[in-house]
Parts: sequence; C-alpha cells; structure tokens
Amino acid sequence: MKASIEKKGCVMVIAVDGTLSFENNPEFEKKILEITKDKRKKYRLVFDLKNLNFVGSTGIKDFVLILKEFNKLSPRPRICGLKKEFIWMFNAFQGKKKFYVFKDEEEAAKSFEV
Repeated sequence: MKASIEKKGCVMVIAVDGTLSFENNPEFEKKILEITKDKRKKYRLVFDLKNLNFVGSTGIKDFVLILKEFNKLSPRPRICGLKKEFIWMFNAFQGKKKFYVFKDEEEAAKSFEV
C-alpha cells in the first residue's frame, strides 16, 4: 500500500493505492501523521480510497481505527471512492463520530465549502 499526497488549493488529497493489510497500516499512519503534526494548521483532508483493495476484515478494522484518529481533527476529514462492498464495514467500525463519505474527490472537496 502506498499513499500519494497532493495539495489542491486549501484541500490536501491523500490518494491510497494498493492492498490494505494489517502489516502496512503502521507505515500509512506514520506517513500521514508526519503531514498533520503541526496542530496549529487546519487541514482539509480528503482520503481517496478508490484504488485501495482490502484483504480481510482485520486490515479494515485497523485502517478505520487510524481514520478515527483523524476524525478528531477540525475540520473532520472526508473519505471518497470507498468501494461499495466495504461501506458496511466502515459504518460498523466508525463509532459515534460518523465519517463523511463521498462518491468522489470533487464532491468531498466541495463539502468543505458548506
């Protein structure tokens, strides 16, 4: 799994490619936390998951737990491109603070304007 980061105006898009497994979650978390370590900045993060494949529910659960940490930020991040077969897993693991899930990157970025 690899993540590419692209700043588009005031939105930072984190596109995740490859196969998600339990083993590569710590690398992903470390890379993303480096980006957001300056707590004074108000990041508008969009996680684009359209090219991400999942292997087993353990990898998904851990990945969602990482995203839950980002969900504590203000403004809360957006998720787009989530494959239909995994939406229910995200819903099951997300907890009280619901994820903002959108069809595509454009829709997710526009949601920050509202």
